[in-house]
Amino acid sequence: MGEKKLKENKYKESNLIIYNTMQITGIDYSKCINCKKCVVDCPSQLFSHIIQDGSTQINFADPNQLCIQCGHCLAICPVNCIIYQGDFKSSPIPPNFLEMKPSYNSLDNFLRNKRSIRHFSSKKVPYGLIEKILSTMRYAPSARNARNWKLLVITDKKEIQLLSKQIIYAIAITQKITQNWLIRKLLLLTPLRRTLYDHRISYSINRLLTNSKAGLDPIFFDAPCVVIIYSPKYGNLAGCDSGIITTYGMLAAESLGLGTCWIGIAQEVMMRLRKIRKFCGIPKGYFPWSVFVVGYPKYKYNRIPPRDPLEVTWREFKEEKVEKYSDKKIENV
Repeated sequence: MGEKKLKENKYKESNLIIYNTMQITGIDYSKCINCKKCVVDCPSQLFSHIIQDGSTQINFADPNQLCIQCGHCLAICPVNCIIYQGDFKSSPIPPNFLEMKPSYNSLDNFLRNKRSIRHFSSKKVPYGLIEKILSTMRYAPSARNARNWKLLVITDKKEIQLLSKQIIYAIAITQKITQNWLIRKLLLLTPLRRTLYDHRISYSINRLLTNSKAGLDPIFFDAPCVVIIYSPKYGNLAGCDSGIITTYGMLAAESLGLGTCWIGIAQEVMMRLRKIRKFCGIPKGYFPWSVFVVGYPKYKYNRIPPRDPLEVTWREFKEEKVEKYSDKKIENV
């Protein structure tokens, strides 16, 4: 395939992850102890406490299909009496779970030591480790537990190189087009006007193209594995959800001795160009909200670089405001 042609669908959807459709169907009354925990904890309020045949019992009803399959009822039930249909079984929380939890200090050090890796060894990532990363990503939270994301995992070196070249070609063409004086004048009327005259962006693009001509991979950094997360647009939450599942994957990879890096430039180019999305096998109406690479770091880091303090505004109710906005006052609004 030539670098300029994007007709063939080279990639197929990853079949490593089959998302479970977990449908709550009822309650096993032979086990239920009427603790009401499911009634309190269900975010969709689908459980209720009713009187049936002179005795009280828990009832589940979902006539409007409001269940978001979060599994809170399964997780909180002390006697495992929630009946559901699905491909997988729930598992009990280990009795030593609290002991297994990392302390704040160990978690803090783990997160501080994580680096975005742009130099990888030639060692391939074992298939089993990729599966572990994906297994962890399954448990990432999302808006209304929608889990609308799909994943594309590319481990073939030639395929990664080809996708990198397609992205570089798109960047080079864009640079050439924007150098036309008429187009630049038109773009000055758009939000891109600042980008056009930002010397840092211009320098970065020139450096990227120079490195590519020198035989380097300035997009994926010769990483042995590329993960693309894509989903349809749904409000402003698609990108947030993808960011969360990406973070889960990156931290899981870090715990396995692997390094990762979020490839923003690949994401931006693919988001804008339907031809490259089609080339990757991403269906129409779906967009790549995250692209990251996985591999074994080539170098070891010895220091934790400093970070500026967060800029935080604290807002606390003062005593006079509590009185002003008391329940009685609010009822009269």
